[in-house]
Amino acid sequence: IFFWVARMVMMTKHITQDERLMNLSREIPPGFSRFNSLIEVVGQDEDDRNAARDRARFFKDRGYDVHYIDLSNR
Repeated sequence: IFFWVARMVMMTKHITQDERLMNLSREIPPGFSRFNSLIEVVGQDEDDRNAARDRARFFKDRGYDVHYIDLSNR
């Protein structure tokens, strides 16, 4: 299992229920920008990984800080 976290900095007041979003789909979740961080769980299927790369590129292109954590060997 592979997942990555995009850290998002918000200039609005902190709202607890907007702290973190977990995305389990292949699509960019609507309203993602209102969350402080986004966690994506990515399977080892090549189609899943390619879709995740596209989403990571989307977030990076918009200035979000993306971190990758590989849990496949744990």
